[in-house]
Amino acid sequence: MLSYPSTIVGRDKAMVLNLEQIKAIITAHEVLLLNSRDPSVIPFVDELHARILNHHSIATTDHPQEGQNGKDKGEIKRDSSNNVKILPFEFVVLEACLEAVISSLENE
Repeated sequence: MLSYPSTIVGRDKAMVLNLEQIKAIITAHEVLLLNSRDPSVIPFVDELHARILNHHSIATTDHPQEGQNGKDKGEIKRDSSNNVKILPFEFVVLEACLEAVISSLENE
């Protein structure tokens, strides 16, 4: 199998990621993981699923709140006037991908 360098490519309506073991196409409303059944990717798939569910529940509530113990997994940001800002779906997915790759590289 050929080894390709890690890349993040922006397109008009999608981001294409090739990051170590994670290969994905991210749009504003969905993510396609090209190797979701790969044993090395399954823990990431579980984490991503949890983040997407959390993002969906935050985005559909009228008054988003931080997660348990003040942790919000990055989906909620506050600006300088303490107003709540919810990250777009594609940024939540991109953040999860980058954190998974960084964690994998740190473990090596």
